[in-house]
Amino acid sequence: MKREIIELTNEHQWKQAFPLMTQLRPALTMERYLDLLPKMAEEDYHMFAMVEGENMLALAGVGLVTNLYNGYHVFLYDLVVDENQRSNGLGADMLEFVHKWGKSQGAEYVSLESALHREAAHRFYETHEYDKWCYSFRMPL
Repeated sequence: MKREIIELTNEHQWKQAFPLMTQLRPALTMERYLDLLPKMAEEDYHMFAMVEGENMLALAGVGLVTNLYNGYHVFLYDLVVDENQRSNGLGADMLEFVHKWGKSQGAEYVSLESALHREAAHRFYETHEYDKWCYSFRMPL
């Protein structure tokens, strides 16, 4: 069966992606997920899935954003490969898709944040020539 990458654009597709998304974000509830996604889509968030037949193998959630330090760029919010499919090059394939898609949208960079404890993810991005160049901070309100 052929693998392809498709954009998920509706609630039915988002629900199908939820179990895979929770492998990356285990605290996420379906209710919050379905509440946030339409709002995120209004802010130019796009979710892409690598599928093979009926199987969803990987997800990438990206936004097109502009700021003073990266200009117009892709922000990679979510990248997850099904835990049963890892170490088969699917993450690299999804990242390559994001790069090509971003370039086609006129983006100058791809940027992302990764939690401090996710050392395997850091190695993955560094292997793909991403620079670790800043810290990200937040404060609950």
